[in-house]
Amino acid sequence: MACSRAGKHPIPADWPTVATTDEGQLREWFVTKYPAANIGLVMGQGNVAVDIDNPYALEELESRGLPIDTPTQNTGSGGFHRLYTWTGKRLKNAIRFIAGADIRSDGGFIVAEPSTNAHGAYHWDPDHHILDDVSIAPLPEWIADLCAADNPVQKPTIRIDDLWAGIPQGARNGKLFSYACKMRRDKRPELEIMAVLMTLASKCSPPLALSEVEAIVSSSGRYTDKRDDEGLVAVEAQEFLAMNIPPRATLLHPWIKERDVSMIYAWRGCGKTWVTLGLAAALTTGGEFLKWRADHPVGVLVVDGEMPSSTLQARLARVLLGLGRDLKAPLRFVCHDMQENGIPSLDTSRGQEYLERHLDEIGVILFDNISTLFRSGVENESEGWAAAQEWLLRLRRLGKTSLMQHHAGKNGVQRGTSKREDILDCVVQLKRPKDYERSEGARFEVRFEKARGIAGDDIEPFEATLFTDDTQGASWLIRDSATSHESQVADMVEAHYTQRQIAEELGISLGKANRLVRQLKERRSVES
Repeated sequence: MACSRAGKHPIPADWPTVATTDEGQLREWFVTKYPAANIGLVMGQGNVAVDIDNPYALEELESRGLPIDTPTQNTGSGGFHRLYTWTGKRLKNAIRFIAGADIRSDGGFIVAEPSTNAHGAYHWDPDHHILDDVSIAPLPEWIADLCAADNPVQKPTIRIDDLWAGIPQGARNGKLFSYACKMRRDKRPELEIMAVLMTLASKCSPPLALSEVEAIVSSSGRYTDKRDDEGLVAVEAQEFLAMNIPPRATLLHPWIKERDVSMIYAWRGCGKTWVTLGLAAALTTGGEFLKWRADHPVGVLVVDGEMPSSTLQARLARVLLGLGRDLKAPLRFVCHDMQENGIPSLDTSRGQEYLERHLDEIGVILFDNISTLFRSGVENESEGWAAAQEWLLRLRRLGKTSLMQHHAGKNGVQRGTSKREDILDCVVQLKRPKDYERSEGARFEVRFEKARGIAGDDIEPFEATLFTDDTQGASWLIRDSATSHESQVADMVEAHYTQRQIAEELGISLGKANRLVRQLKERRSVES
């Protein structure tokens, strides 16, 4: 196999089929046609390679029992290739199973001696040379399990709690390197990574010196940058069109779907928490809420950063009583006042890691609310939302649906940076009607400001009013916004409002205002 430049980019596009051990063909390639090309060894057919990017990852693997006595190659950039045999289940190729280590199997290759790259030359370890009488060791089962093509098991996530008690000698550098890479993937600042690793290093047995910690943090940056450059998957159009990509299932018709990221916002005290609990109850019982119905029960995690748990408990009891259905899927709560130290901000790696421990059997996560749960960034600055956005996209990749509650500002629109809306599938506003009175409690209009893939009657605004009592629970009166607007339109027409002024006053489109005025005039004509 040949490369067009000093690296690992095959010249033949069909290299998996033309790769050969035929001496004549190899001489034609490397002597006649491509004398400056690198050499690649194709993996598969019983052989795999563990591609280790740095000594920290090597230390981590060896602490877990990775065999040493097997053909080993230095890559020229501080990394290693170790060859192993594997004849079991099919493995994925180029899949990272710990920070700093990939596997090369069917469909993959490694660059081999005497090839070069930008950092130096590849060469086999003299004590473990592939041409010497060195047997190839079997691949450990735990690596095969993580890399199996038909196995959905995800690579283990390193947790700070596992490191807090201290790391023994022989695993210190590898564990700290893995955690530094995780923090970089979570978009944590360099100073925070350094501070956390210094604390963890002081708890190691024996403690690591500052110079070693600085080297680990620096190496994690180079490795993460490399992964960002080389870790993208590109698919040709023909292959993309032929892929079997199942459509996302609708969880609450018509608007909440699998892997959605959406937001509901309203002025404080409008009834957002009642809506959160109503959605949670409908999703977990397979029931209905407002004008929406669940297609099937799905597990829900409610993360509440504001409401006292006693109030939340009383409201949940009324919601379930009013719904009159039993829970058929898990419904869990993470409440801020039930945690000894509160809920860590969910735009930090610590907060995200803690919450992800509770996602088994959960399909939907309801966050109430943004300002109390995502606290690290400055609310009005787009950069302050970056870490939260990265995590929400990660939850989407994990198959989770996220729905956030947020506050409206004094201008009536969602508070803070508009960058939050960039990745959202739906944005729903709860807005008090113009004739609202405080004695009415939770009464609001429901308006879709953004609804990806939904149109027509499904997103027409409507009005909802909450009624509660101790014997019947919580119930909602629903009516179309057009009905609730009729008396207001009549008053405005009498006051000589233009149709544009009516539209602006009621927060509706000019076309809808025209229609309401026309209907009013037609009805008056019939009555007269």
